[in-house]
Amino acid sequence: MLHNNTHIEIIAEVGVNHGGSLDIAKDLVCGAKKAGADVVKFQIYDPSKRAGIDHHPYKDVLIKSRVTKRFLYEVKEYADRADIEFMASVFDVDKVAWTEEVGMKRYKIASKSIYDKELCKAIFNTGKPAIISYGMAQDNRAPYLMKLLERDEVENPDVKRLYCVSNYPTMLDEVEFFSLVGKEMWNIFNFYDGFSDHTIGLSASKVAMSLGATIIEKHVTLDKSMNGPDHVCSATLEELKELCLFRDDTVKLLYKGGKE
Repeated sequence: MLHNNTHIEIIAEVGVNHGGSLDIAKDLVCGAKKAGADVVKFQIYDPSKRAGIDHHPYKDVLIKSRVTKRFLYEVKEYADRADIEFMASVFDVDKVAWTEEVGMKRYKIASKSIYDKELCKAIFNTGKPAIISYGMAQDNRAPYLMKLLERDEVENPDVKRLYCVSNYPTMLDEVEFFSLVGKEMWNIFNFYDGFSDHTIGLSASKVAMSLGATIIEKHVTLDKSMNGPDHVCSATLEELKELCLFRDDTVKLLYKGGKE
C-alpha cells in the first residue's frame, strides 16, 4: 500500500568492490553521498574461512578485501564526516562486537547468513533494526527467523525484508516481482519491504520502486572492468545518481502526488 511522505531508501553496497583499498572505499563512500544514496554498505567477514575459498576464481580479491578493525574504524569515521549512514553485513559472530564499538545503527543479514542461528541471535540481541535478504531462503520467508523473534528468544528489533535472487549477476528473467498465491498473482512487495538488486543495469531497481519497494540495495563500483566478482552487476556512481534521481521522481509521483 502506498502512503504519502514515504521515502525510498537507496543503499549503496560497496561489498568487496574496494578490493582492500582504503582510498577506493573512501571514494565510493563520498561518491555514494554525492549521488544521493542514504546508506553506504560494506561486508565484514574473514574470507579465508569462506567455504570453497581455495577454489574460488576471485580468491585473491576476496582475501585482499578483508575488512580489518582499523579499516572499519577509518571507513566508519569517513562516512560520518560525509554525513551518510554506514552499514555492514556481518558474517562472523565476533565481528558484531566490532560494529557495536563503532556505533553502527542498523544491521544487514545477508541471505547466506539467514540460517546461521548464532549470528542472527547476536545481531537481534543488539536491539537494533535489521534488514534481511531472503535470496537463499528455502521458502522465501525463512520462517525460523520469525519464530526466533516470536518466541522472545531475542530482543525484537525492527525487521525489514528484501527480495533478491542470489545469482551474480542475476538475469532479468530470473526476477519474479509477482508470485502466484492460490489462484491470484500477488505483488511480492505486499510481503517484502524492498529489493536487493544483483542484475546488470538499473531496470529491475526502477521497476521495483514503481511496484512499491521502499528499500533498494544496489552494488556500486568505480569501474565495472575492475577485477572482482561483483563489479559486473554493480552501478557506477553516475548510474547510482540516475537511480537516486529516479527515486526522487517516484516518490513525488507515487507518494506525495496525492496529498490534499
